[in-house]
Amino acid sequence: MKARLLFLFITVLFPDIASAGKWVEGAASMKIGNTPFEEVRRMTIKNAVADASYRGGYMISAQDVMLNGVLLDSTIKLNTVSSVRSVDIQNESIINDILTIYVSVELAEKPDCERTKHKKNIVIAPFYIDVPSQTTIGQIFDIGHVIGSRFHQQVTLQSTSLNATFINKFIGSKDIFLNKHASQLAEFSQFLLKEFNSQYVLFGKIDDIGMIEKTQVSGRFRISNTQMHRNFTISLFILDTIQQSIIYEDRVNTSARWEHSLHEVIDLSSSAFWRSQFGTSLLNLVAETVEDIDHVIQCKPAFSLISSQQHDDYLIQLGEKHGIKKGDKFSLFKRSSTDHSGLWRSKLTEDENVYFIAQDIYHDFSFITPSDAAKLDNHLFDVVSSAEMEE
Repeated sequence: MKARLLFLFITVLFPDIASAGKWVEGAASMKIGNTPFEEVRRMTIKNAVADASYRGGYMISAQDVMLNGVLLDSTIKLNTVSSVRSVDIQNESIINDILTIYVSVELAEKPDCERTKHKKNIVIAPFYIDVPSQTTIGQIFDIGHVIGSRFHQQVTLQSTSLNATFINKFIGSKDIFLNKHASQLAEFSQFLLKEFNSQYVLFGKIDDIGMIEKTQVSGRFRISNTQMHRNFTISLFILDTIQQSIIYEDRVNTSARWEHSLHEVIDLSSSAFWRSQFGTSLLNLVAETVEDIDHVIQCKPAFSLISSQQHDDYLIQLGEKHGIKKGDKFSLFKRSSTDHSGLWRSKLTEDENVYFIAQDIYHDFSFITPSDAAKLDNHLFDVVSSAEMEE
């Protein structure tokens, strides 16, 4: 099986992420000698990545690498117009005490759209478990909460577009996965916006976490070896509570060897579990999914509900941590309902005669002041948006 090398922290330092990149080959060799093998292997992998990046036209100095979800060093630095999305280790060999590693490196180009400079709020909820009885092996009954928390951690580490908050409670019900009509989404969006005042909400369910047997036959005597593997399939959605629509929907899957006995109780908070083959496969799946989500959202404008008024100023849930600065300009949007073949749907319409200016900036929120044309109107519970692009 190919080892999977994921750079989970690159996007923190370099925000240019794309949905698809180009693959380039690279290789490196090092003499083992008296140096510990794992240290030689780490350095050889990093040199192979650097070689592939150079062949692709980029200069890379990798100092912080995630190998199968396990931290190898401490930081990653990329002096490049792209970023390394992932690395596949194609082959490893030792000849005459020299380790040689061949890799394929995926380099992501800059996004086609212009990135907005302000982060968007997203609330992440625990995942429902579709078949709870599947969690009895290992007694991982809390896996839905743990996966939601892992998504929160990874968004915080990796995303340059989102400010994440994890809520330790389920939202909605399983019915939302089966029935996503516009009227239901509108009602659900209004409830969540009022509850959390967040532009986006990520929720989902674990469709399958069952066990399977895999048998391998090898050797001239056709010796069979049966191992237990565990599936992991999730459906996840991101709801835009402002636009009242699903903006991201995916069903992703991984599977890996289950290295524990069927009666062993698993501690989902232990590093030993997350270093296991199954735990590592979960980390990689979460990291890859967060990268896809970040690409979808990075060019969308930041919206916020006007939640309260203080004299002539209005409060919005976008602040310093979202990149808001004094003087930033916001557009005003009014909500109206339109009739589509007998179905009433909510619609946002920009008022081009009105704008707001950020005045008092705090860590989590800001006060914005309306232009002269809007000072006499009541804008409580209206929506503002900042679509300012990165310079």
